[in-house]
Parts: sequence; C-alpha cells; structure tokens
Amino acid sequence: MNDINDRMNQLDKKLRTQRVLTIFFGFSLMSVVVLGLTAKSPEVLVLKELVIVDDEQRPRIVLSTTGEGDESKACVSHFDVEQRLKLWQGTEGSIMSTTYYDNEEKMRLSQGVAGEREAAWVSFFKEDVALSELSWEFGNEEEYPRLILANGLITGPRRIFMYDKEETLRIALDAVDDGSASIHFLDESAYPRLSLGTNEEEDAGISMYDESFFTRWEAFCEDKAVVMKMSDANDKVRLYNVILEDGSSYTSINDEEEEFDILMGSAYGHVIFDVYDDEEKLEETKAIVDSVIEK
Repeated sequence: MNDINDRMNQLDKKLRTQRVLTIFFGFSLMSVVVLGLTAKSPEVLVLKELVIVDDEQRPRIVLSTTGEGDESKACVSHFDVEQRLKLWQGTEGSIMSTTYYDNEEKMRLSQGVAGEREAAWVSFFKEDVALSELSWEFGNEEEYPRLILANGLITGPRRIFMYDKEETLRIALDAVDDGSASIHFLDESAYPRLSLGTNEEEDAGISMYDESFFTRWEAFCEDKAVVMKMSDANDKVRLYNVILEDGSSYTSINDEEEEFDILMGSAYGHVIFDVYDDEEKLEETKAIVDSVIEK
C-alpha cells in the first residue's frame, strides 16, 4: 500500500511540474507574438541592387547603381517574361531619361532632361539611330523648341505657322477645306511677300508682292494656259506673257493704262509684231488677240 501511495505522490508532482512548464511556455510564446507584432520595420535599407522576381523566379524589375563619381548611374530596368529589356529609367550624371526598347532590345523612344545643358528632348530611333527629335533648351530665352526629322513626314495639321525669334509670323502653310492649299512667306512686318498655291479648281500659281501689298509679279496655270504678268507700283500690268492650250502665244508690253504699246505673238500661222501709235490699229490687234483667246 505504501508503494502505491508513493507512486501516486510522484505522479502528482510530475503533473504539477508539467502544468507549470505549460503555463510558462504559453506566456513565452505570447510574449514573442506580441513583440513581433509591435516591432518596427527598418527605416533605412542599404543595397547596391534589388531584384524583384515573378512566380517563376525570373527577374522582372531591377533597381541598381553602378559606377563612381561623374560616371555613377542609378536606374530601374524592366524586363518581359522572355528576359528582354523593355524599359530603362534612371540618371547618368546630370542626365535624367527614360528609354523604351522593342522585342530585339533596340531603342525605339527616349525622352529626358539634360540638367547641365538645361534641355529636354524626345527622340525616336530605328536600329539605335535617331530619326527624329523634338528638343527645347529651356534655360536660354533666345531658344525655341526644335523639331528635327532625319526621315519622315508630318500628317494631320491643316495649318502650320512658323515664327522668328521676335515672334513675328514668317511662314504660313494652309490647307483649306475647299481643296485649295498655299504657302505664304512674310517679311519682318508680317506682310506677305511671296505666295505659292493651288485653288479649288486645281489652278496653280505664284505671286510676289511689294511693301504696299501690290502684286508685282504673278505666274499661274489655268485651264491648260500659262500666264505671267508683271505690274508697276500702281498695280498696273505692264508686261504680259501668255501660252494657250492650242500652242499660240504672245507677249505684250503695256502703257500706264494697261494698253498695248508693243505686241509680239504667233497663232494659227499668224505672226504678230507691232508697235501701236494709233487707236485704230490698237483696236484691230485687240480683236485678233480676243479671237485667239476665244478659240
């Protein structure tokens, strides 16, 4: 009986000991959890490179720095699932830029700011060679945005205006809905001095103007005829050259009232060369010329 009592006492002691240990480890575990929940994340993480991978452990985004001093670079590189570089963004000295790559990892578009030159740009590439660029040196008040096209075209705009450094309109390109189109060159006072264009009837012409905006020289093609006129400062036509569709042609030198002084021409086997000193002969020649034009 004594043996049984002794065993029971020993078993009771063991159970009490186990309870104490269980309570102790329980409090210890709770303390660890509480401390873990309340612990702060590190405020500074120092790395030379950080690689972010996808579910297949393929690097997709890489943050890194390379070089020293003026050659130091800091960048973010993005890769596709084939591990091809698609986007690079970073700093190189005083240059901050973003570059986009095609599926052959060749540059196609780059944009950025050059801090040292105080310039901003957008460039388009083919085979890593720049084909076009739009840039602006924002630190220089005398500089304006520049568009460089090594190859290519501009589509879309109905009107393009070009200004000089004094912000005076100097060249205007205009395409109107009625089918006409023109290019105008203007002087420093913004007056048109030279115009080239076509109208809605598919005629084409060139005109030159003086400072008073009088037409001084004009040439155009109209209904298969070619006409060239020269005028004086009073806007009177003094020299006329015409070649008609049938091949007939004439040149007239006119007086201050735009009347014939000298007429030369050929039409339907007739050769015209005359100097006019009386009204009767003038009227006869006018009738001949009018009949040629009518035919």
